[in-house]
Amino acid sequence: MGNTTKRAKGATKELGGKAERKLGRVLGSQRMEARGGARELEGKAEKESAKARERAKGALEEAKGRLRQKANR
Repeated sequence: MGNTTKRAKGATKELGGKAERKLGRVLGSQRMEARGGARELEGKAEKESAKARERAKGALEEAKGRLRQKANR
């Protein structure tokens, strides 16, 4: 599964959790509100993790490029 897919799944989970949390608040269900909040945070963590992997991969590619340039001088 690629980072884009992981990022999308995290965003979907975050959005679903946010909706569940708000619905729990409206219905007065502390359990639903807490479960939604936990799911929202889990999705956010997954999304941020995928972003961090993308940034690390980009930094690695940039470093490789700089090394190749120096080697070709």
